[in-house]
Amino acid sequence: MMQGLHHQQQQLAALLSVALPKDDSSSSSSTRSEEDESSRLGAINSLHRSILYPPNSLLVTHSASFLAQGFSQLLSDKLYSVRQAAATAYGALCSVLSSIPISTSGRQNHVMLGSLVDRFINWALAVA
Repeated sequence: MMQGLHHQQQQLAALLSVALPKDDSSSSSSTRSEEDESSRLGAINSLHRSILYPPNSLLVTHSASFLAQGFSQLLSDKLYSVRQAAATAYGALCSVLSSIPISTSGRQNHVMLGSLVDRFINWALAVA
């Protein structure tokens, strides 16, 4: 079970790695940047679907902190489409975390998850 969970966390980390901006100092082609944007959006959308998939609730709980950290970075991305997709995925993460019963995630873990939700709400209110 834990080995499978670790493997799934590695998959989420790989998707997040694709979604995060690259050092584009060598990027000269607009086609390359369009392909980059498309792959980044695809990775964010895959993360979003993984978060919403009900059997992944344990995975989401155990991965919440690093996912929230990645989404926080993406909320200030230079590309509007990436910021928009990240905000939607981050909101889904918060929604799923808020719906997990305390007994499932443990009291201490639940407090940590609550702070992730609070950070997202504070960000959302600031941009509104």
